[in-house]
Amino acid sequence: MPTLSDILCRIVFSGTLTGEYDEEETQRRFAASFNLDTQRLQRLFSGKEFDLKSNISESRAMDYAFKIA
Repeated sequence: MPTLSDILCRIVFSGTLTGEYDEEETQRRFAASFNLDTQRLQRLFSGKEFDLKSNISESRAMDYAFKIA
């Protein structure tokens, strides 16, 4: 039986904001955090879903989730 440490996860990002934060500032910080150029940043915030990471451990997935949040 698999344990929690055996579970593989994926990080899916849709670029949808909650309205809680300024969109420009959020995109600027996201680009800085993940070292993204303008073209990749615009693609990620286009409203389509993208896999940022896949087949990663739950603990690594949580690290990314906290960084994104």
